[in-house]
Amino acid sequence: DLVFFFNKGTTSEEILEFQRTVTGIPNQKGSGHASLPGMMTGVAIRINGFDGWAERFQPDATDDEKTLIKKRISDSPLVYKVYENVIPARINDLR
Repeated sequence: DLVFFFNKGTTSEEILEFQRTVTGIPNQKGSGHASLPGMMTGVAIRINGFDGWAERFQPDATDDEKTLIKKRISDSPLVYKVYENVIPARINDLR
């Protein structure tokens, strides 16, 4: 599925807002968020000083849902690099 890393220096607050507005849909009442359609689970990771996130798609996620999620993540100015279908432990080119 997807593994992505934020630019060095991205704050915890910026990452939380990213999760709320880029990979999430903000709650209309102002607190919390729901995941985008097609997203299943995610876990925070850190490699070579880069904070990142490994995200799994739902097994029944459509190609359109996957494309939208990838585009929203890739288009964010906070994101340094995006990988597809890579095990985080095998990423060795972050510098």
